[in-house]
Amino acid sequence: MRREQTALSLAMVGLLVVTACAPSPSAGGGAEPAAPAPEREKTLTAMIQREPGSFDQSFTAMGSSRSGGVNHVYPIVRAEISRVDEAGQRQPGLATEIPTQAKGTVVMNPDGTMDVTWKLRPDIYWHDDTPVTTGDFLFRHKVNQELQIVGNLPPGFLKSVTALDPKTMVVRWSVPYVRYDEANVEKLPQHILGDLYDRDKDALILSRYFRGEHVGTGPFKLVEWVEGSHMEFRRNERYHLGVPPIHRLFLRFVPDINTMVANLLAGVVDVALPEGIDMEKAIELRKRWQEEGTGHQVKSYITPAVYQLEIMVNPEFARPISALPVTAVRQGLYHAIDRPALNQALHGDLGMVADSFYAPNDKYYPMVKDVIPQYPYDPRRARQLFEQSGWTVGPDGVYVHPPSGPRPSGPTSSFPYDLPATGEERFDIHLMLFPGQQHFKLGSIVQANWKDVGVNTRLESLTPANQTDVSYTSRRTGLFTSNPGGSAFYTGRLLCSSIPTEAKRWSGSNRGHFCDPTVDDLLTKITYTIPPAEQQVLHRALLAETIGKAMLFPLYWESVPIIMLKGVTGPNMLGSVTTMDIHKWDKE
Repeated sequence: MRREQTALSLAMVGLLVVTACAPSPSAGGGAEPAAPAPEREKTLTAMIQREPGSFDQSFTAMGSSRSGGVNHVYPIVRAEISRVDEAGQRQPGLATEIPTQAKGTVVMNPDGTMDVTWKLRPDIYWHDDTPVTTGDFLFRHKVNQELQIVGNLPPGFLKSVTALDPKTMVVRWSVPYVRYDEANVEKLPQHILGDLYDRDKDALILSRYFRGEHVGTGPFKLVEWVEGSHMEFRRNERYHLGVPPIHRLFLRFVPDINTMVANLLAGVVDVALPEGIDMEKAIELRKRWQEEGTGHQVKSYITPAVYQLEIMVNPEFARPISALPVTAVRQGLYHAIDRPALNQALHGDLGMVADSFYAPNDKYYPMVKDVIPQYPYDPRRARQLFEQSGWTVGPDGVYVHPPSGPRPSGPTSSFPYDLPATGEERFDIHLMLFPGQQHFKLGSIVQANWKDVGVNTRLESLTPANQTDVSYTSRRTGLFTSNPGGSAFYTGRLLCSSIPTEAKRWSGSNRGHFCDPTVDDLLTKITYTIPPAEQQVLHRALLAETIGKAMLFPLYWESVPIIMLKGVTGPNMLGSVTTMDIHKWDKE
């Protein structure tokens, strides 16, 4: 009996040991598995230099849509029907695919119009969880038409938007439009703004929707906009391209560059986005961090924006009259600028010299790169071109030109210019600069280059007042530094109709008053022509008529730094913005 009890006791011990060593039962076995560790909430703080006027510049024209880093704000909360990739090509955004003729979704009609069929993704939502439908696009088109908001398109260009169903729509263009795949088809949340607009159209313009109460479709939702300070965002859990790894995003507005640098050095900001800290300071930071071995990052990106000298060619305003309106003289001035040295002085090894308005990542660049007219630095050639145009060296080394015909009875530009009694002109030109140390350095280098070839240059740094006075900059006598997107020059910037005039309240982007019927015809055909082979012929001809005649002086491609603390990944430049892929940003 005792032996049986002992055996039973040993059996029980063995059972307990086996049970203790056995694996945990599955979910079906009754016991619940341990809960997974909660996801660590990640917060990232970025900064830009200037606070935006609103989330939609079309309705609230409050300053430039890109200066000071403002253009990086919009993709945080907005998703468009298409998006650009690293190669500069269009990819689907809110749409399921990019329409093409081969797929039958781009159709040329007998009456000359063009129909483009877009199909929306099934998984796209506004930030309040309302599905995005074609009705939102129809509503925006209605608002644009009734309020005459045309954006970058000529009036009447986008003829109609028709919904076939809640996820399919046909966009009719009044003519074939080569850039139909870009984000020119826009939306507004009809469920939020529709009733308001029907009651009071002006109330839509003044709505807080465009500022602190914005509801978008992008990877982050606006939580708070503290004007003059910052914006706070939470990630969009239903974002169609994937839930961002970052949970909370702060975007701070820091106008002073030195304060931006101090914030990075103190570690209170993770990312500094362009435009803000200039390349010179970025290079200093990179050198310091490399020496200290911090692991912090300074990355340089070439954007599609080209820094250029925009030339006044209208004889009504241009001074000297025998200089800037003359093709050979412009060509000489361009030869006299040492662009490689200029780029090196401003950007070190992080910049790129420009020789046209076609950026290296422009989809048309491969079509034209072998025919871009070249203007290598050549002071001797510059003097030859001046002298062929009737200029001779004066007693002080500055070129002069004899009278060459009737002169205007009085100055008509923004700037006084008194012609000598003899009518002889001195090669004195005026170079207008945006404010800032880098712009002044640019102007000083050009000034020294031109002094070496007998040209006297007066520099003027714009004040905050005259920087926004378009009548002032549109009636200048000489040249003006600017950095528009390169594509602007083959879309509409050089059209005669884009010249600012008093009758148009000085609106228009063609501030050099360049007007050539041949170029107008080429630009019109480029807009309407779809086949790539025909596009190539047109773009190559446009280069000959513009850069070939030195109608503008491209200097260098905008090179901008993105500065990140150690552990931050993702920020890069797509097109002209750094936040196109912000849903991929992460932080260790």
